[in-house]
Amino acid sequence: MAQTIKLRRSATQGGTPTVSQLSLGEVAINTYDGKLYIKKDNGTESIVEIGGGASSGSLPLSGGTLTGPLVGTDITAGGYLQATSYLYTRDNLRVLNNEGTGWNTWGTRSNGNYNLNVGTITASGEITANGGIALGDNDKATFGAGDDLQIYHDGGNSIITNSTGNLIIRDSVGGNILIQGLQNQPSVDAIANGAVNLYYSGNARLATTSTGIDVTGTVTADGLTLLDNEWIYAGNGSIMKIGNDGTTSILRSQGEPLSINANGITFTGYSPYTKHMDIASNGDISFYEDTGTTAKFIWDASAESLSVGTFFSVSSVGSVNLTNVLAGSGSAASPAYSFGSDQNTGLYRPTTDTLAVTTAGSEKMRIDSSGNVGIGTILPSEALEVAGNILLNASNAEINMKAGAAGTSGAVNWTFNTTGTNYASIKLPYDTRASTGLHIDSGYPITLDATTSIRFDISGAEKMRLFSNGNLSIGTTSSLGKLTVSNSGAEGIEFFPANFTNGNTIQHYNRSGAAYLTSKTIALDHRFDISGTEAMRIDSSGNVGIGVTAPAAKLQVEALGIDTTVTSTTATTQVAIDSMVAATFRSARYTIQITNSTDGTYHLTEMLLIHNGTTPSINEFGTIYTGSAAEAVFTADINSGNVRILATPASTDAMAFKVVRHSITV
Repeated sequence: MAQTIKLRRSATQGGTPTVSQLSLGEVAINTYDGKLYIKKDNGTESIVEIGGGASSGSLPLSGGTLTGPLVGTDITAGGYLQATSYLYTRDNLRVLNNEGTGWNTWGTRSNGNYNLNVGTITASGEITANGGIALGDNDKATFGAGDDLQIYHDGGNSIITNSTGNLIIRDSVGGNILIQGLQNQPSVDAIANGAVNLYYSGNARLATTSTGIDVTGTVTADGLTLLDNEWIYAGNGSIMKIGNDGTTSILRSQGEPLSINANGITFTGYSPYTKHMDIASNGDISFYEDTGTTAKFIWDASAESLSVGTFFSVSSVGSVNLTNVLAGSGSAASPAYSFGSDQNTGLYRPTTDTLAVTTAGSEKMRIDSSGNVGIGTILPSEALEVAGNILLNASNAEINMKAGAAGTSGAVNWTFNTTGTNYASIKLPYDTRASTGLHIDSGYPITLDATTSIRFDISGAEKMRLFSNGNLSIGTTSSLGKLTVSNSGAEGIEFFPANFTNGNTIQHYNRSGAAYLTSKTIALDHRFDISGTEAMRIDSSGNVGIGVTAPAAKLQVEALGIDTTVTSTTATTQVAIDSMVAATFRSARYTIQITNSTDGTYHLTEMLLIHNGTTPSINEFGTIYTGSAAEAVFTADINSGNVRILATPASTDAMAFKVVRHSITV
């Protein structure tokens, strides 16, 4: 008769054997779940599931989806093998060809590197290749619906081709775009939000700037066209300037001589090109009349003679002296001495012994009979009076006051609309310059306004600084407290007003040593006030008075009232009315006052306590009360490291316990 061999089994859903239930090599089956189990021992025993339904995470022999991992040395699939996440292989990934005659190797591993061998790859998402993507000659990486952008190598050149729209190279995170002819040899730099630089053989030649371009080397061009107010500059500091300002063509040398070297120079007008002036190579200079045909004003360099037409001539062999050249007084609109092309600008005489300068028909400056010069005023009261602002425009602009004799002083005075009253002045008296120094006098507030800080230096060394946040530092350049007095950034006193609620802090601290300091205050006596009222005093004898202004002893307290702890209760159950740390305090003296607000009676007890760390002992050496009996009894214990005084009230009356404790440390 045939026998049936049954494996260790279970028909319970989800049932799994334990390591103690299976021996090595033994197989167990769950007939409900359709799963097989064996015991694994790689130094640590465990149960391993080796089969199951398609929905439970195992792979059936034909068809189905594996939701868990598929692990093995050689795995062969007769159909297709599909992974919804990743498909990993430690060695080669091979696929049977269409004919079924051989294997195509899609993925290989060589010397720790992994290679993917496929034809055309079409990806709708991102391709990540940490090891790089290798394409052969004329194999193209194409982008766009119609392969509009192509990147490839044709065997001799690397090529980027764009067939639609613009080819844009952009760095979207604010970096730079660098093009190099050879490795580390720049050709073009496109700096984000900045210049574009061009190079020749790695050397900078042209760079764009916020105002134009900078060229290193020589510019060769077929022509150069500049618009109005566009200029050509030459020389360090742009000394040479050529251009047109919209109405006038300008050739200007700013601050240095202009040298023009030529074998003769001719100046003509424009349309018609009428000759106006000739400078010959031998130095002769000729000025022509309006037709440009006849020279009327001539300098003969070889003869050293000057002639004006046929009426006036002067040479080095003779002299012409012009004296007493007289003119009328003129006016501001029509000055006596003016210019042919600008006849309302020049000099005139507004009154006796007075000379004035006028421009555009309006007087701008006057020298009166006293020699006073007025600019913007016709009545100067001082050697120089300017009605308006003065601008010193120079690299090192200075105002020098040369007042240096006994009994004198140099000053800047503010008189407003009067000359007799100084409302403010800055003055340096010559006689007292060494003792009193510079005076700043003002009948009004003085404001020093700076963006970041105001420095006060002596002999070139900073001594004090006022910061923009209102902090004042003396002896240090750091902004610490509202007022800081420091020894060169080391020992110092720092004041911090309102640095906590309704309070200020005075700190004695060494900033360089990061340590607090000893505070020493020297005075005849010391007062300590609270809200404007004296609360404590240390007098000149060293006596301390609290609540008294003339202490008669080393310590005198005018009124002694101490409430250290208050506990209220309306029950007869035991209540803790005081607690101290047992590891810190060894003994204490207590004064306990009980107020019975129900019947208006009071109780007072004096008590001593000492403990050995585990057990406290108390001694009540005095008790008095105003009622008929004591209001409570007292005991002590040690709880959670604290020594406690416990009170048990004699009634449920409302009672308040006030405790004064004098403790002695361990």
